[in-house]
Amino acid sequence: LSVKNKWIIIFKILAFNVEVALVRDQIFRNSGTTRIARLQFWKDAIDSIYGDGIIPRQPVAAALNCFAKSANVNLLRLLITARQRTLGDRPFDSIEAVSKYGVYTYGSVIKLIMEILSDYLAGVNEIEAAAKAANSMGEAMAMINLLRTIAPLISRGIVLLPADLLKTYNLTAEQICFQQASALPSLAKDLCFSAETFIKKSRLCIKELTPALRLALMANGVTVDYVLRISQRCNYNIFDRRLQMSCSFLPWRLWWRRFSQIY
Repeated sequence: LSVKNKWIIIFKILAFNVEVALVRDQIFRNSGTTRIARLQFWKDAIDSIYGDGIIPRQPVAAALNCFAKSANVNLLRLLITARQRTLGDRPFDSIEAVSKYGVYTYGSVIKLIMEILSDYLAGVNEIEAAAKAANSMGEAMAMINLLRTIAPLISRGIVLLPADLLKTYNLTAEQICFQQASALPSLAKDLCFSAETFIKKSRLCIKELTPALRLALMANGVTVDYVLRISQRCNYNIFDRRLQMSCSFLPWRLWWRRFSQIY
């Protein structure tokens, strides 16, 4: 595959991931079954694209069929099933459940990109270092994403923080919703510590990865570093507006990491 064709496939896969994520984000408690059926639509669409079914007349589905027939179908399915497990705005059972969610969502996307960039020479799951780096980066992304969404979700009366973490800090969902939780900065610091641990774990694999595989991890690495840095600067205040802002000088930061072959 040419470099241009590789990036076409990657953009189609990213578009699919955004479609599924948006459907999940639009499913609220007691909001009916329409959006839930939309997730099932994507599950059926993947079965049709990578099987012998009729391809739905939907732009992203058609693009996947045209450009991404070689993509790992099991990883694509994981992107859907992981979102289905979190329907109903139920909080995570544990911090471990957050980690698994990160592996199944962010980690799966990273692996899909890795497989494309490495010309499908071997499934990423068969390359231990690549799988470990992708999974750990996915776990780090899940932690910082959970941290960033606390404030926006509180405005909708939703708390997804894992039960075991709330118990550790003697917090309840009601206290958090009414912003009466003095231990919230400590909880946020705990999430940041977990994210930092996971990203360090991912970076331990860097010498075993080719530059092409490292490329799949760069954007996530920049994002995690940015959120950790901002969290520290704002003393782990989850209501600080800077947490909701995108990383400044992102193109430059990505260029530098690509030049340095780091993530």
